[in-house]
Amino acid sequence: MEDRMCQIHAGLPFPTEIAPEGYTPAQIRRAYGFSARLDGRGQTIGLVVAGDHPRLLEDLGQFSRFFALPPACVRICRQGDPPVLQSCAWRLEAALDVQWAHALAPGARLLVVCAASAQMRDLIPAACQAARLGAGVVGMSWGNEEFPEQAAFDQMFAQCPDTLFVAAAGDWAAVPFYPAASPQVLSVGGTRAILSRQGDRIREMPWHGGAGASRYSPVPPFQQNLPEIAAVSSDYRVVPDVSFCGDPDYGAAVYVSDPQSGRGQWQQTAGTSFAAAAWTAILAGARQLGAKPEIADLYRLARQNPAGAAGSCFFAVGQPATTRGGKQVWVPGAGLGPPKVAALQYALAEICKNRDKAERLHIE
Repeated sequence: MEDRMCQIHAGLPFPTEIAPEGYTPAQIRRAYGFSARLDGRGQTIGLVVAGDHPRLLEDLGQFSRFFALPPACVRICRQGDPPVLQSCAWRLEAALDVQWAHALAPGARLLVVCAASAQMRDLIPAACQAARLGAGVVGMSWGNEEFPEQAAFDQMFAQCPDTLFVAAAGDWAAVPFYPAASPQVLSVGGTRAILSRQGDRIREMPWHGGAGASRYSPVPPFQQNLPEIAAVSSDYRVVPDVSFCGDPDYGAAVYVSDPQSGRGQWQQTAGTSFAAAAWTAILAGARQLGAKPEIADLYRLARQNPAGAAGSCFFAVGQPATTRGGKQVWVPGAGLGPPKVAALQYALAEICKNRDKAERLHIE
């Protein structure tokens, strides 16, 4: 495995003739209530991509310069000798992950692990490698249709208990992706978020992305006894757990260049890939406060204060729910909902502190 450590400064020449389309970091931060203080400082975000992307860091530099972001500290690790993938989709995927994890958690270190191929047999071990190298949160903004043998990969995630794995639920209607369908992974769905030029929220509703019941993963304890989830499936894991802006029609700006010519361009994109990358940054901010959140902690918070209730850590989406006194706990397509980021981070810190205290008292 080859390691490369570098600090990317935003001082590269930039092609000013083409302005970016899509939401900016300032709009997204305002819309979801990010705190400048909780920038992920002291934390490591792992991001897993397939193959090698030789201009990944240069593109991050261009993105950072344009949006006046601070320097990014990035470490790139390669499993074996991964090929340079010519796929435009994978280049965009990698650029999206790195640029937006940095935009939303600019104080966090980024650990990019390049898997030897786009096959699960290489991607999942790469995610676990990121955990072993110190990432407290690992983003997997990709996935595929489920398969009968996926439980073997679940066991690999379970061997990294100090890391929270985050995955895109998928962009196909009613088709959950794996690894998002794993009970060991936080599944992130997408919403259609309509924002003003300043980043004020106009409207947000569930999107059509990969929502529904797993074919193979049993329902985990944190999803039991929720009538909204039982209405979808009482026997199998249901995705997503949470959500974020995901509809590409209302997507985010990403800078991507061709590996041969070096010519770059802005693209507007999103999907649950963007949503998953955003959640890695959110969780890094929570860990900055000393929290080591588990998926179950998010469900505990949502049960205590459903979306739409005073003090909730999640925004309500779509039409008002008819359960829990008109408040939403879990919504098809959006899960517990998109986050009120700073409120969620502080609440996670508190609930994790109380959970850890209760566990210590139980042991004693």
